[in-house]
Amino acid sequence: MAFLTPNIIAAVIGFPLLVLSISSQAELWQRKEYRWDRLFSLVRSQEWWLNYRGLLLGVVVFSNIGWLLALTGQLITADLFGWSEMAFLVAHHAGRIIYRGIYRPKPTIKSFLLITTLAALSLAYYFFFFISDILPALQWSTYIIAIIFLTPLSVVITNALTYWRKRQIISQATARRRRLKSLNVIAITGSYGKTSTKHFLDQILTQAGIHHTITANHRNSELSVAQDMLHRLDDNSRTYIAETGAYRAGEITALCRLLQPKIGVVTAIGNQHLGLFGTKEKLAAAKWELIDNLPANGTAILNADDRIIANKAQTTNQKIIWYSQERSAEIYADQIKVLPTSLQAQIHIDAAGAQIAISLLSQGQLSNVLAAIATAYVLGVPADKIFSALTQLTPVERTMQLVTKSQSVQIVDDSYSANEVGVINAINHLKLFAGTSKIVIMTPLIELGVDAPAVHRHLGEALGQSGADIFISGKAYQKHLLQGFQSAKSQNTITFMSSPKKLLTAVKKTIKPDTVILIEGRVPEIVRRGIIN
Repeated sequence: MAFLTPNIIAAVIGFPLLVLSISSQAELWQRKEYRWDRLFSLVRSQEWWLNYRGLLLGVVVFSNIGWLLALTGQLITADLFGWSEMAFLVAHHAGRIIYRGIYRPKPTIKSFLLITTLAALSLAYYFFFFISDILPALQWSTYIIAIIFLTPLSVVITNALTYWRKRQIISQATARRRRLKSLNVIAITGSYGKTSTKHFLDQILTQAGIHHTITANHRNSELSVAQDMLHRLDDNSRTYIAETGAYRAGEITALCRLLQPKIGVVTAIGNQHLGLFGTKEKLAAAKWELIDNLPANGTAILNADDRIIANKAQTTNQKIIWYSQERSAEIYADQIKVLPTSLQAQIHIDAAGAQIAISLLSQGQLSNVLAAIATAYVLGVPADKIFSALTQLTPVERTMQLVTKSQSVQIVDDSYSANEVGVINAINHLKLFAGTSKIVIMTPLIELGVDAPAVHRHLGEALGQSGADIFISGKAYQKHLLQGFQSAKSQNTITFMSSPKKLLTAVKKTIKPDTVILIEGRVPEIVRRGIIN
C-alpha cells in the first residue's frame, strides 16, 4: 500500500468533492438565472445564511488557521488542519447527498458552457497554485473552496460569451413581430397570478374556438419570450398571450418593445421579489411599465381590488377595463360561495350575468378567472361562450390542485409557486375540508427583502389558526414563524426540519385516515413526490 501517499489520498478524496462543488455552484447560478441581483438577494437572506453558515464558518476556521500555521513553519499541525477541513467538506457533501440528493444544473447550452468555463478556470488554478508534496489536504480543501469564488468569474465569462447570441435571438424575434402586423398581443404581468390568468384565458379561448398562442410556462423574460416567439409564432398567428416578468426596472419596457402589446393585464402588486426592488413603490412602477407602453388605442385590464393598482390607474389616460370581487365593475363576481372543491358565484360580464360553478379551489383563484374573463371580453368573445367555458376550467398544474391519494387522504398540491396572499388563501381554504386530520407542509418564502420577518409572522399566525399540524422544510425565519404560530395559541404542532428525508418520514407518521394535506410552496421534490405517490 506504499502507493497510497498523502498526495494520492488527498486527490482521491478531493477530486469528487471538486466535481460536486462545481455542479452545485452551477445549479445555484442557473436557479438564479445567472443574475447577480438575484444571487445577492439570496446571500442577504436567512435561507442562504442557515444553509451555508456551518460550511463557511468551518472552512474559514480550518483554512485560515491551517495556512497561518504553515506560514509560521508549523507544517505538521497545518497538515492536521488541512485533513480536518477535508473531513468537514466530506461530511457536508455527504449530508447534502443523503438528505437532498446531488445538486446539478438542468442540461442546457448555457449550463454546459458555464461548467466548461469553470472547469477550465479550475484547471488553471491547479497548475498555477498547487505545490507538489506540500500540505496536500490543505491545498485540496482550499482548491475546492476556491470554486465558490471562481464561479462568479465563470458566470461573467459565460454571460459575455452568450450575450451576442441573446441579442441575435431578440433581434430575430423583433423582426418577426414587425412582420406580423395583424398580430394582437396580450401581455400579462403582476407579482402573482400571471400563469393562472394565462392558463384560464387559454382555456376560455380554446372553448370559444379562437385560434391563439400562449407562451410556455416559466418564459417571461426578454430572452425566453423571444425564443418562444421564434418557436411558436408563424404567419398564421393572430393572437399571442405572453407573461411578462421583471426583477428590475426597465425589463418590462424591453419586453414591450419586443411584443408590442395592445392589451395589458396587471393582476396584483404584492411583496414577491421585494428584496430585488427594495420598495413596493419601485416594484409597482416596474409592473406599471406595461401600461405605460401600451399604444394610444390599447386597453389596460386591471384588478380593482388591488389598492396599489387602483391608485396607479389614476395617473393614466389609458382605456381601462376593471374586474373585481368586491364591487361593481365591467367584469365582477358577487354572491360568492367557496366550497372545498369548487367556487360558486354570479359572474357579471358587462350587462350579462350567470350563476356559475367552477371546479377550482380557494377564492384567490377567482381573481385570476375574472382577469381571464375580462381579457376574453376585450377580445370579443361572447358572454355565453365565456360562461360555458368557465364550467370546464381546470387549475394550473400544482396550483391548488386536488389530488386524491386514497379514499381517506386528500392532497392539495400548491407547490408551483408561493406568495404571501396565495399561502394565506390556501391555508384558509384548508379549513373548509371536513377531514379530522390536517397537515400543512411548506417552505419559507424567498426574496421578500425587509418585509420577510413581518410576512413570516403573519404566515405563522395563519398556520396556528389552521387547525393543522405544520411541517416546515428548513429553518429560515423559524423565529418569526414561531412568534406568529404561538400568538394563535394553537393546540397543534409546528416542526422545522432541514432534512427532506426526515421531514417526509415525520409527515408519513402523522397521516391518519381522513387526512387532508396541503403542500405549499417549493418544498423539496423528494417530499412532494413521497407524499403524492
